[in-house]
Amino acid sequence: MVVMYTFAFWFSTRFGSLVVAGITMFQSFSLLIACCIWVRDQNSVKNQFDEWLNTNEMIFMKNTLEDIRTDPEPYLTCFIIYLSAHCFSIILLACGVLKVVLCMVYPFLAMELARLVFITIYFIVAMLLVKENVKNLGFLIACCCGGGFLLLFLYYLWFCVLSFVQIVKELEIVKLLGHHQGARLNTKEYKHFHVPEIGSEYYQRDRFPQHNPYKFSRKYVNDRFTAKFDGDVPFTTVLARPAF
Repeated sequence: MVVMYTFAFWFSTRFGSLVVAGITMFQSFSLLIACCIWVRDQNSVKNQFDEWLNTNEMIFMKNTLEDIRTDPEPYLTCFIIYLSAHCFSIILLACGVLKVVLCMVYPFLAMELARLVFITIYFIVAMLLVKENVKNLGFLIACCCGGGFLLLFLYYLWFCVLSFVQIVKELEIVKLLGHHQGARLNTKEYKHFHVPEIGSEYYQRDRFPQHNPYKFSRKYVNDRFTAKFDGDVPFTTVLARPAF
């Protein structure tokens, strides 16, 4: 079952996946540059950890932070390796979305999910430390709400890419079989294809209903799925309707 059929209530998940690629590339590449700088200047990292350990109560994180302060290079190296691989998966994502090649999208889904799990754990630990060291209840509530909404937004971006994969798979079922198979296809979303039930006359696989590519308006984009799943089309037609 597809999680969402539109990105930001208007755009196609294909276009949304390209937006996700841009946003995540900015995040990962910025952090990658920061880690490279910190590797060259490890004293500043150690001084920052010293300040945190001396001025705050780190409870169950104290031993971990002391280990990082003692020798931050292995941790920074692991971050650099992961972020480099993550940036490469984002490039594959952009290519896979433009060419509609799902095998190029899967690495991003796996690596981004791992990043989101890490960020979620980091956020929970950070809120526990804030609760221990900051007595201002309003500040704690603001941090929890702001961080929670930001985390939900990051998960929303991930689900957009996942939905793109699910939609392509559903459309491939229609194109391959010429009919829908019950719950495997959301017939409400694809009713404009006029796909027959199993047992009725099939469309020829190379003669699916074509739609006027020149009719392009807001209603046209909204009602017609807003994505042209054809690897040969230029980027400017990314909001066109699927044509099989």
